[in-house]
Amino acid sequence: MRRRCKQRVYARRRRALGRFIESLEERTLMAFGLTTTSGSYVVDTGAQVVFTVLRKGTSSTVHSGDLTSFKYNGVEFAAPFAAPGPQRYSHFESGLSNNAVVTATVDPAGNWIKITADDTTATVGAGATGVIQYYMAKKNDNAIYMAIYAPEMLVSSTRFITYLNFSKFPNHPNESDTSEIHGTAQTPIENIKTDGSGDVYLDPVDGETHSKYYAENRVIGHVDHGATGPGAGAFMFIGNRESGSGGPFWKDIDFQSTGAAVEMYNIPYSDHSQTDAFRPGLHGPYALVLTNGSTPATPDYSFIDGVGLTGWVSPSARGTLTGQATGIAAGRVPTVALSNGTAQYWGTPDASGNYTIPGIKPGTYVETLYDEELAVGTQTVTISAGTTTTANITDTYFLPSPIFRIGTFDGTPREFLNGDKIADMHPSDVRMTPWADATGLTNYIVGTTLDSAFPMAEWKFQTTSGTRYTDTDNRITFTLTAAQKATPLTLRIGITRLDHGRPGVSINGTGLSIPALSTQPDTRGLTLGSWRGNNTLYTYNISTSSLIAGTNTIDITVASGSGSGGQWLSPYFIYDAVDLVPTSSLANAPKVNSLTIAQSSGNFPLNGVQSFVALAKDQFGNPIPIAPEGVVWSTTLGSIDANGRYTASATAGTGTITASYFDAPTNSTKTATINIVVAPLQISNSSFQYNSLQSVSLTFNRDVDPAMLASALILQNLTTQTTISPTAIHIANSNGVATITFTNILADGNYQLTVKSATTLNSLGDQLSTDFTMPSFFVLSADANHDRTVNLLDLNALATNFGKSSVNFSGGDFDYSGSVGIADFNLLTANFGKTLATPGPVPLSLPSSGSVIQTLFSNVPLVSNMHDLLDPPSEKISI
Repeated sequence: MRRRCKQRVYARRRRALGRFIESLEERTLMAFGLTTTSGSYVVDTGAQVVFTVLRKGTSSTVHSGDLTSFKYNGVEFAAPFAAPGPQRYSHFESGLSNNAVVTATVDPAGNWIKITADDTTATVGAGATGVIQYYMAKKNDNAIYMAIYAPEMLVSSTRFITYLNFSKFPNHPNESDTSEIHGTAQTPIENIKTDGSGDVYLDPVDGETHSKYYAENRVIGHVDHGATGPGAGAFMFIGNRESGSGGPFWKDIDFQSTGAAVEMYNIPYSDHSQTDAFRPGLHGPYALVLTNGSTPATPDYSFIDGVGLTGWVSPSARGTLTGQATGIAAGRVPTVALSNGTAQYWGTPDASGNYTIPGIKPGTYVETLYDEELAVGTQTVTISAGTTTTANITDTYFLPSPIFRIGTFDGTPREFLNGDKIADMHPSDVRMTPWADATGLTNYIVGTTLDSAFPMAEWKFQTTSGTRYTDTDNRITFTLTAAQKATPLTLRIGITRLDHGRPGVSINGTGLSIPALSTQPDTRGLTLGSWRGNNTLYTYNISTSSLIAGTNTIDITVASGSGSGGQWLSPYFIYDAVDLVPTSSLANAPKVNSLTIAQSSGNFPLNGVQSFVALAKDQFGNPIPIAPEGVVWSTTLGSIDANGRYTASATAGTGTITASYFDAPTNSTKTATINIVVAPLQISNSSFQYNSLQSVSLTFNRDVDPAMLASALILQNLTTQTTISPTAIHIANSNGVATITFTNILADGNYQLTVKSATTLNSLGDQLSTDFTMPSFFVLSADANHDRTVNLLDLNALATNFGKSSVNFSGGDFDYSGSVGIADFNLLTANFGKTLATPGPVPLSLPSSGSVIQTLFSNVPLVSNMHDLLDPPSEKISI
């Protein structure tokens, strides 16, 4: 009976505690701190911002790690999605799996709070995304800081969607608003799904088009985007894009407004018009800042260095690139960018061309100089942690004198017809200037027609949409003199991107050879407001027999083996510029002549990861710009992605890595191959050197990091049973040879050096599979001939060289001062007759961590300047 009574009491207490915990979900926190409820974590930043993260998902639309509430000054900013329709909240991609583990950590010093939603341990079959979503708060800061750790790509993007209350945020981009406008529902006109929705809509009242793909911002220069309303402001600061993809000119969705919510995005990576492969690692940090409607300052992310995010690289472990960019014409915008398989960076030079790019992870990168969006210079640079690398770069793009040129070679179609509108509206939009006449023809007359009348894009098939016709034939009418007619000419067509179509050319009705397709993004671009692709220059040789002294015509159409993709989606390409030049002017034009891989060889641990970069050179041996995304990588051992990020095999072996590049102007493929070795980290040789300076050399089969190696070393004096402090060790590494020196001269004794296994020794993640213990060595002061005994033989060596400089230990320089003098004689007399026994067969057991005794050294300092301890020349030996 007593037991049942206690059980009832405990049950009442549990129910009361449960009700108390549930009540906490509704309370407004009044100061910086974390409240844990039965289903959520509630964070008060101490700056009028309170946000809630769901600990456990409950359905297919409500997920673990969802951001279910974010309030400013007590006002809920989140969209009220509870009803009607499926309940949903702000989340990563389409939501983490409901098996994601959500935990919270509070800074012991009380400066930050971190919520970790880990979806890397759940199985893919259970809908796992394979990422960690972080939410962070900084004390007295009105931002929700976020980051995404994505070690692999199991979903299509690393986006975060914030659902804002539509009624509270009426000020948002009209171009991306697909809600009911003018009291009429909009009509989907592209990518129409079975439920009748799409991703591009037409307003049937005014003929304007809207899409989440419109009013996007290129990542370069883009700091934040936001929506506001009366007393409300929400701003997404896109933050660090070093692990993103696509380079400085890539863009993706910023907003979509549906009537149910204003959807505000941050997308470090997606496959939309993507020119790079996915880069694994930490995507971010970035921040959602809440205000009363005012524009906030850029968030300060520095506190995150101590938060402990997976994949975080500290500022102290990064380097800086600086230099000068030259050759870009006045009035044009230059950009300097870095790229490899691990990271991407960029910066804008000042008016004098000077640039600085800080915060770069160590590694070898392709550095590219852009004129607007066209690569015009390239080279490789290597960045080291804690240092500044200087590299000047110049525009080497070859631009011959033309007979005519239409547009500007700058990687964009901005100067062409509708090039100023395509980023914000569909080609069928009523605001677009008609692309062509009813036949699909545009006749450009050189010397008369403006570049702004030349269509920025061209399609294969004729399509009508009301009075909107696609352009299917760009005709160029021009006049040649007799001398020009007698000269072979070359037509050059630069495109920014294509989709299954490339330029087909005929001159005065005679067709020319059709070139191969260049590598391009494999998603829609033109109708989604993007011209960005892998800029390609196509060339067409025109014989004199095809030319006329007088009026000539060139017709450019779309060559493609693909059928129509539907309205406005037939094969197409986008123009950069077109010119006609004498073929002779191209005789010495730089062209891709060879391809090299920056690293001449590779030596990797099992499963090791490293980025490779390829560099093209012209026939003169100079670097020539190519699109890094146009390089195709392959390997015979392990795997390598499209960015050149190599992952070694899990078993030892030898193989190759190959880079290939198809050059459209020369219609040829260039390749480069290097040999690679995959093997465990090993030490092949070790030695102790005492003659000129006491040091130990360890020969590894690849480079190790000195600081990491120091943490793995144990050096013992077996005679005195003492252990050296790691702070008294100095290590340098060069070509796999680690040289270990010491703060002072080692005390007499037998020594044993051990390198512990299970300790990471370099950035590749290398570890020794077993402990390495080198053969014991000994130190005996004044033992000139190193025979373990100090006797007359050693005295003779000292007497012979007494007073001399540039003498080593074997000649009597026992204190390593650079000369033989009274100090060395005193060392000899102190040890005269001393013999050092060899160590016993059983080595001293390794000490436990923390049991360091700092009495290993003799009382003779090790002199860095060998002349500091020169003996006075007047001193004599007296026996």
